Amino acid sequence: MNDVESVFRSVGDWASAYTNYLQLQSFVCPDEAQTVHVLSRYLPPVDPGHGNMHLVQGNIEGIAKLDPSVETAACEEAYSQMRLEALVNEFGDAYAITSNNDRITVTRRSTGDVVLAGRTITLVPELITVKEDRAPVPQPRDERLIARTDPQNRLAVWKVGNARRAPNDRSSSPNSLCTAIRIERGGTLSAGPLSATIKTGTIYNAPYTHYRLRWTHRPPQADNAAAAAIGRSQLLTDRRAFAHRLFGHLKNLQATQRHTLTMFLRNVELAQENAQLKQELSAQQETGGIIGKSVPLQDLLSLVRTIAPSDTTVLVTGETGTGKELVARLIHQLSRRKDRRFVAVNCGALPETLLESELFGHEKGSFTGAVAQKKGKFELADGGTLFLDEIGDISPAVQVKLLRVLQEREFQRVGGTSDLKANVRLIAATNRDLLAMMEQNQFRQDLFYRLNVIQLYVPTLRERPEDMAELASISSNDSPRKPENLSQA
Repeated sequence: MNDVESVFRSVGDWASAYTNYLQLQSFVCPDEAQTVHVLSRYLPPVDPGHGNMHLVQGNIEGIAKLDPSVETAACEEAYSQMRLEALVNEFGDAYAITSNNDRITVTRRSTGDVVLAGRTITLVPELITVKEDRAPVPQPRDERLIARTDPQNRLAVWKVGNARRAPNDRSSSPNSLCTAIRIERGGTLSAGPLSATIKTGTIYNAPYTHYRLRWTHRPPQADNAAAAAIGRSQLLTDRRAFAHRLFGHLKNLQATQRHTLTMFLRNVELAQENAQLKQELSAQQETGGIIGKSVPLQDLLSLVRTIAPSDTTVLVTGETGTGKELVARLIHQLSRRKDRRFVAVNCGALPETLLESELFGHEKGSFTGAVAQKKGKFELADGGTLFLDEIGDISPAVQVKLLRVLQEREFQRVGGTSDLKANVRLIAATNRDLLAMMEQNQFRQDLFYRLNVIQLYVPTLRERPEDMAELASISSNDSPRKPENLSQA
């Protein structure tokens, strides 16, 4: 559920299936009290899954319970349109389904154990006398009905039967029998967090799903029996009217799903538009604002494009004002982390105590002035890129803690005791000679090699004089732009 795009995609699929491809029909029988039969069929190209079936079943049962006079409601499934193969496929490659004559077996691939066993059965059409409506109710066109009535007000509904037994009257029933699969040995399918328990007797692969909704009335209050009898209302004594009410709620639910589908489609359009705009922006900024066509600069940009897609730690070196932060931002912009934050810290501008709090955060009361918990830059850059400028200016104590982050990918806030994960790409920069500092024991050797996985050197203008004319031209035409340090020329 943390993947918003997947959630919207799933909601869109379900809303589309429920809104555009689901047919529902109900009927009641004179000899069944407080019972409504609901027929449900998903039309092609929808191949209903386990969740689709439970969605319809749960809606029917849940909507029935909205009536305050209903005490209990239970929606049972006589047989299901869902294909057993589709159910097994929901668990990926964890299970295999095989058939031998009329026997069907589902086994776990890893162990070969039989999890489910079933048999092919025959469904036969049976004519059921249904109760007439007291008032004419508009019906959809015949081709949209799941089961049709004959002149004697009988419905041809599939029943589990014997293929050799002919129905009582075939005049208004289908002319052919159909087969389904009945589970004779139930079990549980599971893969990771997904699981489904299949009961013995469950029937799959039917032409449609047949639900049977039964409910009970809430007992009348002894002190107000008359009011309770009125509150029970005609909707609960006339089961057909109750079915109309149920379908009214289902229709409203479909309208809600249709609205959800519209929102989903709009989100898809916005996502596509956003991706297109980002692509156009990326094309315009593929050099990250670094200007020049000289060979040293083009070699640098080529190397940046090569290393950017990885999460390798990078050390950017070069004199002050050469554009080391621009290089770091370009690496982030061309990386897989470009949609997350780029956080920059100037290590040389902060004293040791403040730098440690700035990088790792602190807990409330950990030192004087720590009046509230504060998140550090490592937390703020989670999933993105952290740029540490002037890395050569950090103290030995901070060097030790930074080394632990690079080694263990964990850190603690100042004054804290819990380890926090550091999911960041680290880019460091310096204008100092770290090798000379190592010889003087001013910079840790192990930290240097952790930072110096890939080193990028940013050339000065002295090393690329052919770029000076272009820089000067842009500087004169675009006064807000801060040019590179021309004093190095």
